[in-house]
Amino acid sequence: MALPLLLYFVEDFKQRKVETMNANKNLLLVTVSLGAALLFTGCSDKTFTASPESLRTKCVDSTPEQNCVVTCTDAGLCSNNYDYQVDAVTGMADILFVVDNSGSMSQEQREMGTKFPSFLNSVADLDYRIGITTTDISGPGNAPDANNGFGSLQDGKLIQFNSGQFFLDGSYDLASEQNLFLETIQRDETINCENGGYTEEHCPSGDERGILAAYMTMASNPNNFIREDGHMALIFLSDEDERSQGGNLESIEDPSAFLSAFQQVFPKKSIKAHSIVIRPGDSSCLSQQSSGHTPRGFYGETYAELSQLTGGVLGNICASNFSNQLQEIGDDVAQPREILPCRPLNDDVTVSFIPEPSYQVDVVKNLANNEILFSRGLPKDTKIRFQFSCAQ
Repeated sequence: MALPLLLYFVEDFKQRKVETMNANKNLLLVTVSLGAALLFTGCSDKTFTASPESLRTKCVDSTPEQNCVVTCTDAGLCSNNYDYQVDAVTGMADILFVVDNSGSMSQEQREMGTKFPSFLNSVADLDYRIGITTTDISGPGNAPDANNGFGSLQDGKLIQFNSGQFFLDGSYDLASEQNLFLETIQRDETINCENGGYTEEHCPSGDERGILAAYMTMASNPNNFIREDGHMALIFLSDEDERSQGGNLESIEDPSAFLSAFQQVFPKKSIKAHSIVIRPGDSSCLSQQSSGHTPRGFYGETYAELSQLTGGVLGNICASNFSNQLQEIGDDVAQPREILPCRPLNDDVTVSFIPEPSYQVDVVKNLANNEILFSRGLPKDTKIRFQFSCAQ
């Protein structure tokens, strides 16, 4: 299933490239035609240059709320100059839990479920969506069967909650959503595997591929789970690494390639990956997750790299209590942020508050992701002003 999705994105990229080439060809033809027309209108001592006004075009990614004006120098170098205000309103976050549902994981699933209130309480004021998928990917030797819900628990599909929803969105009170999450994060297929002995006959795949699963969720966007704007949080739970049992990684499973693909599909969203895994180098945890476990544990090196690249939380699967790290992840997801439409020239952006709050609010500029973060929430009547320029 993974290969067709990759081919889809390759073909999509090719199509975009062809469209861009055609557009460039048309522009070239217009330019040549214009040059020929000027050539045959006679000579003049006056040198004609395109006026800056004639080069003004709609700013890239501008919206009615983002006031943007294009200015150009006499040499024809143009920039998009943004000056706009936004209300300090509740943030938007799409949150995907990617859970290892192989044998040996029932205790960790239960711990995440029972301590989920620590996370949900942190994000309760957000416009959130919370979905769950598994690390199980279909393929040769891992065909749909009873252990993977006949395919419904594979390939980045969202697991349906007992309420009938495919993601939690605040439709129920917090206590109800906490129960729904607990019932769903604890996987029956994992418990059946552990109770029946680790065999292919009653176990889901032990070939954990959480990053590929997250990519497949992103690519297919089931139930329109991922919105165009706002923040994307990935939370991985696994006692192994991506394909730790062996086998070649697909290119999209490289953390840098995954992030590039995400930013191409969702250019207006920020993203962070948080991992609760066996931390690389933590030999004590590795021993704990390997002793008496089938299959044994592995350092979560690929997940740790993805978390490091995005500035996410690197948790510890051997922690006796998940509350603190889930709260830390929740606090990070809930941190107020604004996604800029482009990276400011020289990383120069001015952020001001109208009116100034009565308390200190620090501004953190994560411009590698076109992201502005705020250390704490602002009063609801506050407006935030952004002023910056971007290359056209």
